[in-house]
Amino acid sequence: MDSYKYADLIRAYPEWDSAMKDLTQIKSACLRPCVDAFHANMTRTCVFSMMPANITWEINRDSIIASNAQFRVRGIERSLRAFALQQPPNDFFEFEMMECEKQLAEYMTWTKDERMAALWNAGVMVVEQQIMDPLMKTSINALYTSVILESWLFFEALVSDLWVAAVDNSTGRIFGRLLANQKWEKPDEKVSGLPTAEANPKTHPGSFWKEVGMVTFQKRRNIEDYYAITFGPEIKSVFKTVASGDIWALNAFRNCIVHSAGKIDPGFKKQAEPFEEFRDLPLKSHLPLDGAITAKLRNAALMTGAALLQKVDELLLMGD
Repeated sequence: MDSYKYADLIRAYPEWDSAMKDLTQIKSACLRPCVDAFHANMTRTCVFSMMPANITWEINRDSIIASNAQFRVRGIERSLRAFALQQPPNDFFEFEMMECEKQLAEYMTWTKDERMAALWNAGVMVVEQQIMDPLMKTSINALYTSVILESWLFFEALVSDLWVAAVDNSTGRIFGRLLANQKWEKPDEKVSGLPTAEANPKTHPGSFWKEVGMVTFQKRRNIEDYYAITFGPEIKSVFKTVASGDIWALNAFRNCIVHSAGKIDPGFKKQAEPFEEFRDLPLKSHLPLDGAITAKLRNAALMTGAALLQKVDELLLMGD
């Protein structure tokens, strides 16, 4: 049986918790909207991953409560035929509902640790067993794919929003680097004129440059180049060293999913070359998505995003 490792997507990761804590340490007020959006988006992706386990646990919980209520009220274990074909007195239903409400009320007194243990044992581990079903395999694979796509989408949005916020609120060396460098995209003639552009190039240069298309952050080369130009070449080390550079593995997986339906293509082979575990995947084979790999790439988006925020925050606080 294929190992889908759903539990590895759900389990706790110290590096995730550490990066989330780092987000709370950002001091520059102009970066708070970026922090808040990134935090909310990555949290939403994490919660979304738990949906199969949550649904499974709640179904199991309610089924057990209902069965217990029927047994306690009627006093005997009834056969399926008797349960389905014999109409019980109406007051039985009322007493069974009361018993269910009592058990649900008792469940609400459980501690957080008890609830998490129940979610794991009667939710996550049950899903693991159910992945043997072909339809469940397809659904879980779709979940992994969505997490990959969302993780890159939210990282890409952060990279763009962070650059704009920093440039809009800097008058020091950051803005000086922009003026001194000529490596920018050709402005979009449709919006580059002042009468049609919404952003003011004097008060909000970052917003203006993004609006007119002088900077874009949809390609790896652009992200690295524009960040190095704006914040100094040292910032490139964030992309290379944080989470072992797995942010670019995430980008490779995203591109392969979007452009090749998840089948290994030459573009993926080129992007995956630095990553030993992915470089030898054969052409036209399917991406090896499982819970462990998906969690690793998702975590890379959060960790790299948090590190970029910290670096830019430091520069702004120094008056760069």
